[in-house]
Amino acid sequence: MNEPKFVPGKTYIRPSGVVYYEDAAYGVIDAVKDSFSNNTWATQDKYNRLFEKELRRVSAMRYAHLCNSGSSANLLALSIFTSNEIHPDERLKIGDRVITCATGFPTTVNPIIQNGLIPIFVDVDIETGNIRLDHLERTLQYKPKAIMIAHTLGFPWDVGYILDFAKQHNLYVISDCCDALFAEWNNKSIFKYGDISTLSMYPAHHISAGEGGAVFTNRSLYSKLLKSFRDWGRDCWCDASADNTCGKRFDQQFGDLPHGYDHKYVYTNVGYNLKMSNLNAAVGYAQIRNSDNVQNDRLINWRNLRIQLSKYEDYFIFQVAQDNSLPSPFGFLITLRDGVSFTRNELTQYLEEHKIGTRLLFGGNLIRQPLYYGKKYITVDRTKNSDKMMNDSFWIGVWPGITNEMITYITSIFDKFMEEYV
Repeated sequence: MNEPKFVPGKTYIRPSGVVYYEDAAYGVIDAVKDSFSNNTWATQDKYNRLFEKELRRVSAMRYAHLCNSGSSANLLALSIFTSNEIHPDERLKIGDRVITCATGFPTTVNPIIQNGLIPIFVDVDIETGNIRLDHLERTLQYKPKAIMIAHTLGFPWDVGYILDFAKQHNLYVISDCCDALFAEWNNKSIFKYGDISTLSMYPAHHISAGEGGAVFTNRSLYSKLLKSFRDWGRDCWCDASADNTCGKRFDQQFGDLPHGYDHKYVYTNVGYNLKMSNLNAAVGYAQIRNSDNVQNDRLINWRNLRIQLSKYEDYFIFQVAQDNSLPSPFGFLITLRDGVSFTRNELTQYLEEHKIGTRLLFGGNLIRQPLYYGKKYITVDRTKNSDKMMNDSFWIGVWPGITNEMITYITSIFDKFMEEYV
């Protein structure tokens, strides 16, 4: 749909957003009509199936399961490895350690604590915005069992190094791709690397379902467990609106339950209810079908900003992509170099006063956040780079609603700021 005309200095340039299409509205109306006229559920239904099929195509993954948020996707992704259906020698148990990055969004880390596990925080690399590879070996003294890290702002971490490290030390890899829908490594979808990958469809992300997320895997056991944990922990794998898909609903034995106990009410995991509604799926389905230009627009905007602001490289550190990777930029990350004559707050406030939206690098150094006070965690060495980014980093938007005219205006405001403060 058309955006209002841009007026420099008056129109607020949002750091993130989504371009909605008319067929999203038609899809929601159709989903509502189905619910009433056919007496079907407003929960999982036709659009969930259509949307999951498109996500499997885009990600090149065998299984894609929708849920109600990217945060829920992360919770599901890690939780399945605590299931009794995982071999005892491979199952994650209370007190086991999981490697993660000290800088990022808390819901990459929270599932570790929510499952009774202990995060091992590793410092961040300032240029890539991802976990410091040179600190990973130091985690081995704590006997980690998994690694759960995000591709920061859509820039992939070093997939080759991380997967080799994980294979060598028998670690699960949970790949938080919430900000990285179209990113690639070695010309393949970033979702293909790791045991489980996750996606967010919050309005700030590459596509939006209003609220929503998804979890991806190529393993049938993990797929089964993801559905179970998402759908109350039940053993039955029928869709919410289906019955007796297996043909043995009343002819099985489970635990100490009576023989033939209704399979729809047999629970084998400590699960949740994290399903996406059919209405949200209708919005997401329209988004993914109109997403061909999203990656291209974001890359163009990121590259244009990089070119326009390159004259200030003596003052700023700009995010760098790993070799062999194609980023899917979520934002344009800027970190002030040591010793500059201005502060991050002075710059971001100046930009905001001139109607240019800014965001910090999520939670900054997460071990400084109050939610982890009193929680068990381990830090590897000093997280000095995470402190640096907490104090000196921010990002501005590259989403498809950003136009060339806006980028020209953004550059002019940077120019004015530098004239006044340098």
